[in-house]
Amino acid sequence: MSITPCQGGVISTPAVAQTSSQAPTQKLLPELVDHVIDHLHDDIASLATCALVGREWTTTARFHRFSTLKVHLQHDNYAMLGEVLSSTPEIRSLVRELWIAAPWGDDPPDPALPNMGLLTWLPVMEATEEVVLAGYVLERDGDYDYDLSPYLPSLKRLGIHKCRFGVGVLDIMSRSFPHIDTVRLLSVARLLREPRPPRSSGSIMMPPVHLRELDVSAYDTPAYVLRHASEWMLRHPSAELLQTLRFQSTFYCTHEAQPMLDLFGPLNLNALYIGISAYVQPYYRDKFDVSPQTTASLERCTNLRVLSVTIQMYDLEQEWPPVLLCVQLILQSLASPALETLIIATRGYLGKPIPIEIIQELDWKAIQTALQGKPLPNLRSIIIRGKGDLNELTATLKEKCPELYMRGLFKFASLPSQLEYDLRT
Repeated sequence: MSITPCQGGVISTPAVAQTSSQAPTQKLLPELVDHVIDHLHDDIASLATCALVGREWTTTARFHRFSTLKVHLQHDNYAMLGEVLSSTPEIRSLVRELWIAAPWGDDPPDPALPNMGLLTWLPVMEATEEVVLAGYVLERDGDYDYDLSPYLPSLKRLGIHKCRFGVGVLDIMSRSFPHIDTVRLLSVARLLREPRPPRSSGSIMMPPVHLRELDVSAYDTPAYVLRHASEWMLRHPSAELLQTLRFQSTFYCTHEAQPMLDLFGPLNLNALYIGISAYVQPYYRDKFDVSPQTTASLERCTNLRVLSVTIQMYDLEQEWPPVLLCVQLILQSLASPALETLIIATRGYLGKPIPIEIIQELDWKAIQTALQGKPLPNLRSIIIRGKGDLNELTATLKEKCPELYMRGLFKFASLPSQLEYDLRT
């Protein structure tokens, strides 16, 4: 009931009930909706549910759902996927990263399955900027047509993961994309030095003309993969463009990257990430040693701003001394006045963190002497990444390199959170 005043007194009138359908609804702010969906970026089922809430939710949910598209040629219905992409340009335009995984094995790929040259199921991906090929066996130049440019006209980044291939194949791919600036060769099982079959005389294999970043690592880190990648990179037509270099090597063959360091180091190479593996096959364990001749030197890398050295251990039973000596020699060869950040990290199998006690075993007194003996006016932080006792690490550094410690250079990044802590606070 409600009370309404009138001239003769008051009269009562029945109140009109407000139904739930008439109640005003409040919409979440678009920024808040985006923030919520951002947290679901890798949860496909939840993203699909969010896309059904309303138009405002659909755009953001679709962006996360289709920005990275992964296709396995053996298990997925790639033909149907191709039809969907062809008929939905609004979804096709969202795909920025495309993974194509082939069946992996020692035998030649099944001819009934599509491979590099049989991408007729794939429509033109106008917006795709990165493609990753995984598990391929691409050892002969003439077996397939490796020119992917008709399907990927905007490609800028090329990744090849867990594949066996030749530099000739890599050369053909890189020539297909005039704007490619990043090449990642990760967990490479085999890298052939020469094309198969041999090309005609006068054919020179070279990296993409605009290449700015290279990342190379090998499965079980065989030395020849890094060696052949270095030989290929020496033919870079615009060496001054390379800015970032990442490579992983066993402790006894980091010198295989020396040709790249000598070429790009004095130019514009400003970020260098080195992974040093402790893995050695048992029957090779007594055949390799660490020395200045087998260790990469950074003396010609005079424009580095970031240097990262990661110790890769598969288990704590492996020998530390040769790995530590390799790290020691690399750090002592630093010669870049522009250096701002030095990162020393530990990593275990599949990226899992391992105790930083390995880092504490480094000769920090010698490292301090080496760093203080060189002009490094821009050095702002020495970041240690790993898993371990922060107090014990602080005590070790404070005792063994007090000058660097008092300058407040040391920071500790606890994995996997990556939160950095100033060791003086």
